[in-house]
Amino acid sequence: MEEKDLIAKAKSGDIYSFEQLISRYQKSVYNIIYNMIGNEEEANDISQEVFIKVFKSLTKFRGESSFSTWLYSIAKNIFINESKRYYNKKKSIETSLDDNENLKLLNISDGYNVVEEFEIRELQEKVRQAIQQLPEEFIFVVILYYLEGFSYEEIAKIMDSSIGTVKSRLSRGKEHLKEILSNMVNFSDFNSESINNKMIL
Repeated sequence: MEEKDLIAKAKSGDIYSFEQLISRYQKSVYNIIYNMIGNEEEANDISQEVFIKVFKSLTKFRGESSFSTWLYSIAKNIFINESKRYYNKKKSIETSLDDNENLKLLNISDGYNVVEEFEIRELQEKVRQAIQQLPEEFIFVVILYYLEGFSYEEIAKIMDSSIGTVKSRLSRGKEHLKEILSNMVNFSDFNSESINNKMIL
């Protein structure tokens, strides 16, 4: 069933259609929140808050933007509201590397050996931890662009800002990220020359 039909039925109170609609976005919303806070339980809690808010607000959706843009805007607002409470807690960093196929920070190609694979995964987690230390104004756009594969245009709509603002925040966020990583990672500890060649930061 097309998304617009699911939205129409969900608006009329069809719970099954709402569940079908939301199922298309659950993994992406969870991944975004998880990459921000690094804790599975808390990411699940915030994701549930997002979908509860979507359910309660669905009748207000007028189709002036895409449903996905509207949904991710809600996710952004809820995260901002919850961020101080969650960031004050001790972060439990867990890996979910296999769930993140769009990781642009590390350009991984086929043909590396087991040692390289281990080092790449270790480095990926360092990148994830570094992202979670970014200032609040940069973390959301960095995750959307580098980890989730959103375009400048999509992020601008979600953030309700200009493409120029998005590019500026990404550029500044990337500089912050490089600085954080330089204090976390000694690249000489990684033996595989190809890993350094794969880094685009």
